[in-house]
Amino acid sequence: MRLNVINEYNRLKIVLLAPVEEEYLKQQEELIKIFDKYKVKVIKTSYCDGAKYQMFVRDPFIVIGDKLILCNMKEEFRKKELKTLEQVLKKIDSSKIIKVDDDTFIEGGDVIIYNDIIFVGQNGGRTNKKGLDFLKKYFSDKYRIVSLNMINPDPYIPWVHLDCLFNPIYIDTAILYEEGFDETSIKKINKLFPNKILVTKKEQEELATNLISLGNKTVIMQKRHERLIVLLKELGFNVEEVYNYDTIKEIGFNRCLTCPLERE
Repeated sequence: MRLNVINEYNRLKIVLLAPVEEEYLKQQEELIKIFDKYKVKVIKTSYCDGAKYQMFVRDPFIVIGDKLILCNMKEEFRKKELKTLEQVLKKIDSSKIIKVDDDTFIEGGDVIIYNDIIFVGQNGGRTNKKGLDFLKKYFSDKYRIVSLNMINPDPYIPWVHLDCLFNPIYIDTAILYEEGFDETSIKKINKLFPNKILVTKKEQEELATNLISLGNKTVIMQKRHERLIVLLKELGFNVEEVYNYDTIKEIGFNRCLTCPLERE
């Protein structure tokens, strides 16, 4: 199986999904219908009994370039999710697989690929400094590793993942919740993205930034985010609007539910 992911917005060719509980089935079926429309091949992981959040397949697995990272999840009960990929791993060259060290925490929601840059969320509840250093160790020869420091007005509730606050949806465009970052991180983002779609607190809570791009400036967006859809269309985006977003109550939406394996 070929792996190739160099950003979040090139045309999606192969995507990994996971089994979902019955209450989230309509949401996944709606997503798969859109993938079929755009000729995206869907591969599913195996079911793992007792792995409550296995539907959020983005977190335990990350594809950077032609490498697959098997993450070490911070929450002990999520570590078993790695077992769900065993059948898929048999189709991947073992030299392309990297396993994260046991004392290091990295989760896919904190890692965003932007061509020759890897954004890594820090100060959240999951990926730690050792995770940042791990990515530098393996990828700094080809990528610039850029940390983005997440801040929450409530010091007792760290943000879950970077993609709950920020997502590059084209080479010059990002969707962003500005209040979720310190000043230094906002400067880094502003320097790279002249076009920014800023979300409100309510839109952030509804995970408006947690979207997935299909390529050719096409994104999947929650239908209720009418204001954002207008802004996206004004910037030349095509928007596939979805009605089902039940997984948001578990703090995850379509980026969390998908792990791209190959983009053009």
